[in-house]
Amino acid sequence: MASNSISISPQRPVFDSNIPIVAAGLACAVIVGLAAAVKLAFGVGALLGVLFVPIVLMNVPLGILAWIPAIFMERVPAFSFGPTLVGLMVASAWLLALPATRGYVAEVLRRHRFLFTALTLFLAWTTASILWALDRGEAADHFARWYLAGATFLIVATALSTRRFVIGACAAFVAGATLSVLMGFIPGDVAGQGEVNEDVAARLAGSLGDPNFLAAGVVPAIALAFGLMATTRRPGLRWALAGALVVLGTGLLATGSRGGLIAAGVMAIAAICLERERRFQLGAVLVTVVAVGALIAAYSSSSSIDRLRSFETGNGRVDLWSLAIRMSEDNLVSGVGVNNYRPEAARYLQEPGFVQDQALIVGTPHVAHNTYLQQLAETGIVGVALLLAFGGAALGATQSAARTFLARGDRDMASLARAALVAQLGILTTAIFLSNGPDRRIWVVLALGVALSAVASRGQRT
Repeated sequence: MASNSISISPQRPVFDSNIPIVAAGLACAVIVGLAAAVKLAFGVGALLGVLFVPIVLMNVPLGILAWIPAIFMERVPAFSFGPTLVGLMVASAWLLALPATRGYVAEVLRRHRFLFTALTLFLAWTTASILWALDRGEAADHFARWYLAGATFLIVATALSTRRFVIGACAAFVAGATLSVLMGFIPGDVAGQGEVNEDVAARLAGSLGDPNFLAAGVVPAIALAFGLMATTRRPGLRWALAGALVVLGTGLLATGSRGGLIAAGVMAIAAICLERERRFQLGAVLVTVVAVGALIAAYSSSSSIDRLRSFETGNGRVDLWSLAIRMSEDNLVSGVGVNNYRPEAARYLQEPGFVQDQALIVGTPHVAHNTYLQQLAETGIVGVALLLAFGGAALGATQSAARTFLARGDRDMASLARAALVAQLGILTTAIFLSNGPDRRIWVVLALGVALSAVASRGQRT
């Protein structure tokens, strides 16, 4: 066991001198001024981003903890520029710190060779698909998002090198999701949704401006909040987590997201299977939640609850999924090219009766609303196989971390690792109902497994 442990020292500050920090502070002041001169929203976002500069430069993992909640604010006009700026700062600080941490990073890459190889090959294949895409402009505009997602995974997985920072990252994700839900209850269009139909407008959209995307972040946050309860004995923190769970549970129901509800059910079953020592307690919680939800559904007249009562065909999802399957049958190996599902979709309307609502394809072309089917259609069986191999390896790393913690007698961290595994299963389930593959929230949750594995292998208690 000892020969396999990672013993490299964790992240250190980027700079040993204060001069670069002062210079960076002055430069940031200029940036904020210029951004505000262009547009007030840019100035506010830049200011929020600049506030993170000292944190990121002094301590990269702490900067990541500050950045994770900001991911949930990307669609809020006043904050939209801030998360992007903070993300760039985190990436830059990680690169600057790499000379001091390259041994640790290399060891993480070596221990998870299969995972990172699958990720690299997936990105390479996605890039290559531009060559045979019908609309190369659409492909070129989209493929970079996958690289941003991959970079997010790499940075989070290799920067959170201590138990404290991993716990902090889980708490930051819960905080971001909770704040996102609360912002949805603020009167007015917080996220500036633009043109939306009546179905979406009547549901809770939160800071993300889309009920389904909000639910995709709430679902894993619920699992992580339960896991965090096992890592603390402080009454104040436990009450805060309990309050967050109430907000998150209420928010999930208010989104009216059927995909989110199904994902929550998957998580509940997974939690009961994984937490063998607490199956009775979890079962009791599940029965209570189902009973409360049933009562709310029975007596509530809100549009969100009404929507949950009727699953039907998912507002055209069946048509979009059928189209993706037909498209993949014609391009099984290579696919039609990244982000070319919509440009190619119109060609498949020539078959009578193939879809019921052609407006989903001709009027305002929609994505497939299924990450896996869309990848199958766009990058073929090779692309989706590599993506699934990567996801499976991430789940395996998390499960391995839970077992290692348990073998070391660290039951608190073992519970957190199992909660992270449940969260991963939940957010991957939501991807069945959304085309949100590059969503950085997914990649942060998956990266927690690698970070937990590294902490478990080192046997850290701090």
